[in-house]
Amino acid sequence: MTMTDLAQKVLSISTAYLGPAAKMFLARQTKYHLQGLEYEQLQKEHLNELSKWLFISGSLIIEKDKAQELSQLVAKLA
Repeated sequence: MTMTDLAQKVLSISTAYLGPAAKMFLARQTKYHLQGLEYEQLQKEHLNELSKWLFISGSLIIEKDKAQELSQLVAKLA
């Protein structure tokens, strides 16, 4: 499955914060928090909800301020 340009942008931003686990992390967030959405099909209307979950779930694995920064960068793409 080919990835939308937006999904590529979000992955690129997220990799700087989450490293090589970024794609799997993003796929889990969309699957479990965005009604089973395949990450590769990410669209602008999904960004607000995704950015919320990037902060919540990201805070569990990276520093809270870094998770907030990541969340805000993704939200700005909307």
